[in-house]
Amino acid sequence: MSLSNISIKTLNMFDKAILEHKKKVIEDIYNTYLQQEDHKYSLEDINKELLKHSPPPKRKIIKRQRKILDCCNARVWDSKGKIYNRCKFNKLNNSDYCGIHKNKQNYGNI
Repeated sequence: MSLSNISIKTLNMFDKAILEHKKKVIEDIYNTYLQQEDHKYSLEDINKELLKHSPPPKRKIIKRQRKILDCCNARVWDSKGKIYNRCKFNKLNNSDYCGIHKNKQNYGNI
């Protein structure tokens, strides 16, 4: 089952249930191990520290830079931008064009 089939309400209910379970586990640990000893942290402090919600760190997307000299020299039509661009495919061995444009360049070359 994909996540797109689960409603937001169900996901929120699941998150609340997990949060309540975490609180119970922290309270049990606190009552069993930490309450008898003289600690400077209260149950509220521990809950705040362990249950604080922080978004996951953003990942940097590193795009691999394509060498312009390795690209095909054919000129192609970009229907989205309504402009002519250079073909993005790699050149074949000892050729200035890729396999698609080796024999036919509809719009010329760069």
